Amino acid sequence: MTRRILFELMLFVLPFVAFWVWRWARGRAGAPLPSWPWIKLVAAGLVIVTISITVQSLTQPRHVNERWVPAQVGPDGQLIPGRFEPVDPTTPALPPPPRPPSDPGALPETPQ
Repeated sequence: MTRRILFELMLFVLPFVAFWVWRWARGRAGAPLPSWPWIKLVAAGLVIVTISITVQSLTQPRHVNERWVPAQVGPDGQLIPGRFEPVDPTTPALPPPPRPPSDPGALPETPQ
């Protein structure tokens, strides 16, 4: 997760770095230096981050018919990392919810 956040921060800072390099090169050439367009740079960074998150969410595997098994400590003390395991698609993951009574105001029936 930290790696993902750092990657997104790097993408956000990219327009600022590009503008700084362009401004530095322009200053070395003796041209007048423009002021920093903060709103445009922030907007460009947000657009880049939004595109990155969208593309990643569309291209990541979905893990359909798999379940997550969290990390565990094995019998010998070794750490077994978390993983996805296949699941039989015909087996329901949860029991079906109870059916509501036919009369919403009726009390549940009690066995006698």
